[in-house]
Amino acid sequence: MNVDALRTAISNVCGRLHAKDEDVAMLLPDPVIRVFVQHFEEFPRSPQEALPMLRWKLKKSVPFGVDETVLSYMRQAPREGGVDVLTAFARLRIVREYEELAESVGLRAGVILSSSLAAAALLEEHTTTLLARVPVYPGAASPKTSAGVNSNTEFAARDWTLPAQASPELVIDWYIAQLQARGWKVKGKSFNTIRATRGHASLSVGVRHRTLEVIANSRGA
Repeated sequence: MNVDALRTAISNVCGRLHAKDEDVAMLLPDPVIRVFVQHFEEFPRSPQEALPMLRWKLKKSVPFGVDETVLSYMRQAPREGGVDVLTAFARLRIVREYEELAESVGLRAGVILSSSLAAAALLEEHTTTLLARVPVYPGAASPKTSAGVNSNTEFAARDWTLPAQASPELVIDWYIAQLQARGWKVKGKSFNTIRATRGHASLSVGVRHRTLEVIANSRGA
């Protein structure tokens, strides 16, 4: 990141908007803030108990010490078989660099979000919830989210980078078992891609090299 160029660009925009000494929302690149959906049979209500549990579970997925992370989570609605927890974490040192950048031009970082989570707010609740509840293959990282809407469909897509040793065939087989256990009807498997339906909703799961892609459609095809 070219800090000087970015600071100049932000300062120019703030000058045009006459923004000074204000709280701002910072949307950071997906590689900075990683987002996971984790499933628990039981999950504590108290943050004092929940945070250590999340840090312990994320330990294998973090390329640095968990003590160096800033972490936030959102408990999803309970369902049969446990509860899903949407978890976002980032390296504290990197987050502070962005906060200091804002402070250098007279702003305060009031809210910090990943671009994926910010984009999710543009979708209808059903599509957002559908994508958030898709199980994530163990070790998959660096999620990137996109979305689209037309008169017939509304979809959201999320890509992950799979672990180097992951086999595409085993990843797809894992998703077949996971989705069927959650009540999805899996319709065929072709070229490391599957399609599943449940009511009016549909999911497409595919693996290309080390990229895992899940497309969620809340309205049906």
